[in-house]
Amino acid sequence: MKHIIILVSILLSIIGLTQKSVAQYDTTLSYEYSQTLVLPEISPYTIGKKNGGQFILKPNDYQPGQVGWVTPSCGSPFIDSLTSCGPGYYGLDYKKNNNVWTYLDIYIRYFVDIIDSTLSSSTYGYTPDTIWVNQGDSARISVGTNFVDQYWGIVGNVNFFSGNSTVKVPVGSYWVFTNDADNYNSGDTIVVAEICTPVTSSQYINLCAGDTFNIGTHNYTTGGTYVDTLQAVNSCDSIVTTNITLINYPVLTVSPIDTIICAGSTITLHAGGTGTSFNWSTSETTPDISVMTDTSVSIWVSASNAYCTVTDTINITVNPVFSSTNVVEINDGQSYIINGHTYIVTGIYFDTLFTVHGCDSVVITNLTVLTNIVTTSQIGEIPVIYPNPVNDILTIDISTSLNVTTKTKIEIVDLQGRIIKTVYLINNKTTVDVKELIGGIYTLRIYTDKGIVLKKLVKQ
Repeated sequence: MKHIIILVSILLSIIGLTQKSVAQYDTTLSYEYSQTLVLPEISPYTIGKKNGGQFILKPNDYQPGQVGWVTPSCGSPFIDSLTSCGPGYYGLDYKKNNNVWTYLDIYIRYFVDIIDSTLSSSTYGYTPDTIWVNQGDSARISVGTNFVDQYWGIVGNVNFFSGNSTVKVPVGSYWVFTNDADNYNSGDTIVVAEICTPVTSSQYINLCAGDTFNIGTHNYTTGGTYVDTLQAVNSCDSIVTTNITLINYPVLTVSPIDTIICAGSTITLHAGGTGTSFNWSTSETTPDISVMTDTSVSIWVSASNAYCTVTDTINITVNPVFSSTNVVEINDGQSYIINGHTYIVTGIYFDTLFTVHGCDSVVITNLTVLTNIVTTSQIGEIPVIYPNPVNDILTIDISTSLNVTTKTKIEIVDLQGRIIKTVYLINNKTTVDVKELIGGIYTLRIYTDKGIVLKKLVKQ
C-alpha cells in the first residue's frame, strides 16, 4: 500500500494551509486501537499513525512509578503507560533500571490511507489500492474521523470537489489531501474500477480464398475454428470464437478480351464462368450487353457467387469514321474520278472509302460541270498571266474591252477540280498572292461577261 506525503505547492495554495511538515517516520502503526508501542531509546522519535486513533505508549527500560509524560492535550500524567490523546509532541521522562534518568522527544503524526467504505465491497473497512465495483455502481471512500481537514480531487486535476470525510464516487482515480489536529499534512490516492465480466461470443465468417481475416493480433487465411482472447477498454478479457468457412472465388471469363470498333458501331460483350450474378460498369446485370460508343472506353464486369466477387475489364478502342464534302467544278467534256467512280454530270455524289483501320469514311462530292467555257478566239482578247511558272505573286492582265467589275471572279482550281482559291478583280490588272499553293499544275478560271476563259498555271 502506498502512502503519499503531498507537498505540491499548487495543492497547498488551493487548500490554504500554512504549516508544511515533512518527516520520515521511525515507525508506523496500523489503523487499530489498543496497540502498545514500546519506545526505543531514540530521540527525537517520530511515530506515523495510519488514519489516526489511540494506542498505548510505554518506555522500554524503566522503573515502575518513575515515568512522567508531557502530552499535547491530556496534561502531564505521571504513569508508566500512556494512552495517546491525539497527534503532536510528547515528552517522556523516566528513570531507567540503572537509576539514570532519560528524556525522549516523541512526535505522533497522523497520515491518511484511504478507507473503502462501500458496504457491498469485499474490501469494506480496509485500505486497498483499488476498489472493485459492479458496472454502473459507485464506491464510498473515506479518511475516517481523525483528521481536521480533507480535500478530495480527481487525479490529473488540481481542483478539489469535496471537503467531506466520506465521499461517493464513480469509477475513476482520486486523490485526498488531509491535515491532522497538529496541522501535519499527508495525502493518498485510490482507484475505483469496474469488476471485469468477460464476454464470450461466436461469429461465423465466409472467407474468400486468398483473403485474410483479422481479429486482435491474429490473421487467418484458412478455414477452421479459432479462439481469440481480446482485451477490452476496462481491462476485461473477451473470448471470441471464430468459425471460418473458406469460399473459392468464382471463375470469370469475358469476350472479347480487348477489341477495336468503328465509331458509331455496336458490339456485344459477354461474361461467363461460375458466377451466379454479374454487374457491369454500365449498371446492367445480364451476362451479355450491347455497347455503342464514339470514344475509346474501358468497361468492367464483376461476377459473384454470393460471397466472393471477381472483376475483369474489357478495353474497347474506337477508330474514327471520317465524313468530308468536296466542292468540285469541271469543264464540260471533263470527268471527275473518286474511289473508282467517274462523274461527268452536275450533282451530289456519295462515296464510301476504307481507312487503314478498316472503318468506312464517307466523301460527299458536290460536282458542277461548267458549260459556258469560251476560247480567246471567241472573245477576241487574250488575258495575260505572268510570271508563269510563279512562286509568290501572280499578275493577271485582262483587256480593257472585257467588262471587269468588282464581281468579276477568278478561281484557281487543282487537277481534281477542287477550287483552291477565289479572288475578285478590282480592275483589269490585278495581282494575286499564291505563296500558300502547293507546287503543281492548276487551272485559272477567269469569269468574263463573254464567258469563262481557262488558263494553265504552274506553281513552283
